Amino acid sequence: MGKAVGIVFVLVALGVGAWLLFGAGGGEAPEPFAEVLGTADVAADAERRDAVVGTAERAAAPDARAAEVEAVSGAEGGAGSGEPTIVVVATWEGSTTPVEGLAVHTFRAGSGPWATRVAGRTDARGEARLIGLDPGAYVVRAALGARQADVEVGLGETVRVRFAIARGVTLRGQVAGANGLPIPGASVWLSEPWDDARGVLVATADVDGSFVVEGAHRGQSVGAWAPGYAASPVVPVQTEAGTREVRLVLAAPMGTVRGLVRDARGAPVEGARILLGRPDRPFDRRGVDGARLRGPAPQIVETDAEGRFLAEHLEPGATRIEADAQGHGPFLGEVLVVGGGGVDVVVTLPEAAAVMGVCSTQSGAPLPGVKVRVDDGLFLGARIAASGDDGRYRLDDVAAGRIALVAVRAEGGDPVRGEIVAGADQVAGWDPVFAVSTDDAAAVSVRGRVVDLRGQPLAGYRIVAEALPRGSGANAAATVAPEGSFAVEAKSEQVRLLVFGPSGFTGFPVAVLDGVARGREDVEIRVDAFALSGLRGRILDSNGQPVPATIQVWHDDARVFREVVVDPATGRFAFEPAPPGTCTVEIRSESHPWQRREGLRLAPGRVTDLGDIVLAAGGRIEGSVTFEDGGAPTALQLRFVDESVGREVGVATVDGGRFRSNPLPLGALTLVVEGEGIAAARLPMPLDAAQPYRVVDLRVTRGVPVTLRVELPPGFARPERLALGVLRDREVVWTRGLGASAGLEVQLSLAPGSYRALLRSDSPLADVTFELGATGKTVVLRPSPR
Repeated sequence: MGKAVGIVFVLVALGVGAWLLFGAGGGEAPEPFAEVLGTADVAADAERRDAVVGTAERAAAPDARAAEVEAVSGAEGGAGSGEPTIVVVATWEGSTTPVEGLAVHTFRAGSGPWATRVAGRTDARGEARLIGLDPGAYVVRAALGARQADVEVGLGETVRVRFAIARGVTLRGQVAGANGLPIPGASVWLSEPWDDARGVLVATADVDGSFVVEGAHRGQSVGAWAPGYAASPVVPVQTEAGTREVRLVLAAPMGTVRGLVRDARGAPVEGARILLGRPDRPFDRRGVDGARLRGPAPQIVETDAEGRFLAEHLEPGATRIEADAQGHGPFLGEVLVVGGGGVDVVVTLPEAAAVMGVCSTQSGAPLPGVKVRVDDGLFLGARIAASGDDGRYRLDDVAAGRIALVAVRAEGGDPVRGEIVAGADQVAGWDPVFAVSTDDAAAVSVRGRVVDLRGQPLAGYRIVAEALPRGSGANAAATVAPEGSFAVEAKSEQVRLLVFGPSGFTGFPVAVLDGVARGREDVEIRVDAFALSGLRGRILDSNGQPVPATIQVWHDDARVFREVVVDPATGRFAFEPAPPGTCTVEIRSESHPWQRREGLRLAPGRVTDLGDIVLAAGGRIEGSVTFEDGGAPTALQLRFVDESVGREVGVATVDGGRFRSNPLPLGALTLVVEGEGIAAARLPMPLDAAQPYRVVDLRVTRGVPVTLRVELPPGFARPERLALGVLRDREVVWTRGLGASAGLEVQLSLAPGSYRALLRSDSPLADVTFELGATGKTVVLRPSPR
């Protein structure tokens, strides 16, 4: 048996001075340059969706050109008299071979990402029939090949959509438990290319846990679940073509939610839709190679004739729940999911009201295209409407009572907010008025041209306007017109312009322009193709064999983070083109310790070849993990930090009271323990050549919730990087880096006792002592203006 380690009593012998050098979190990944769109932007246009990038980059919009649409005889209509029908026919691109079992679906055009969908799967002939539709405009999508078609279908009409499915990326993977054993029969899920919160089942794991999926697309994400297990985190597909090796780990026990949905009078509601979980999950999980991942996608289920629903494969812990049904107001709440068990809930939908009005200027002129929504943070139950040419809008099925509203112009600018009260079955009025001038659109945008060194336009290139300072607002994107001109919305007084090639945002920018003032119309960006650089190399093991790995690059000068998957057949990788400058490269592999290269200089006009990078063998730490009373923690996060370099070098998966690390480098390592309801701690875990493998019986302690809130005084300019730390008896028990785009409030758990909370940037900013008892506490840190 390994030696037991008590987290309450044993802490890392790391002084305050050492923490001041820890670098804001010891290996926290740099933030992507673009912000994740918030709740208000769920139905944003394609340009803004394309601006969302990062570890799980968004793919380009589905390729509508790959579809052929034709109207055929009404005799092919659906079961009902005169019922519109959409027939989808799918073949593999470049052949007549049908694609059998392809998941397809359709939804009303303009209805948003959480609209009701009509779904089906292709048969042996590659055909699927989508029926039960009303006349109107629809979007048709296929699960593979990133294919989409926009169609109009009338009463008694049948529309045939032909998709040529590109082979794209082949996913070869395995579903396994945290102990490494395969899980046969697991269900494999693939997201939509632009949204890792929505997707369908595409495969079933074999007896050895293996699976193969053809036709995946860059920007999609893959996950899995199995009987008894919660769904896995979702792993993004980062390659353009070829084969992507994927390992999906099921580590958490399954939670089940059984429920009843009823109306305000207590009658059951049939056909109500339930959303469990959040679409906007943070990147708070780790893959087997240490890459930052989002948690499982949220689930949508529907109620039966008795108003009942069942949701399985949920992660343990506090889970957001939404409910929505036509004729009722939406519901938002929270349910505590129990790992290995079930919980029963009763959801009561509020009575419905409506809101209508006219969007106008101060002079009374109507404003079309204004998006009006209920400001309640809902996804499934979001109520959004756009004003027509006469400025009028209407929101139906709004929860009766006090209603917060917000209206946003398509051209940007400050939103208009309001609050009204509406009773059940009432129609309340709200008329948002905007202060608009004739040159208002120009005032909130940046305009200019993108050309090459000869002054020729670079049509089709993409522009991102990043709000400054970073994190102070959302970003916007635009496409360069044929004559080289562009107009992009500025979300702040000054923006940073990043220029990407016509392929979109998957690579590095080819030009960067800092500090551009909002309202400028004379910006000219010249792209010097001859000055662009790049980075390439090959990843091998000590025997000279290629090693599957993920390469992460942070470009210091462009301040952009990108990731690419190594070609498993050759071990090669490449980032081309890239702007010249300094970058940091980190190589992450499931089978070898991570390796990091800092200060790499990319010279103008040259591709830097790192040659053969050999990954050394390492060690591993595994063992049991329990509370002091013998219970197994379910929300535990374990990661390893190398104190000699001050950064993260590994993570551990936890499953049913056992944990196992990825391969770790030898040296003086620290185990960082965190988790909801678990006291944070940092424990020494050295590995050396004499003891490369350790078995540890780890005991953790239940903690008390603590909120650390940073309040910046008026006039205080937020630094690019902030760091928070908590010390007990001059020893660090918890640290966190707050990048420019991060919020200023974090939650953690600590054991009762006396602590110091420190806030610093390049120098100390705040130092607060506090006592923690048996109940939660909020600690406010206010830096002093200099």
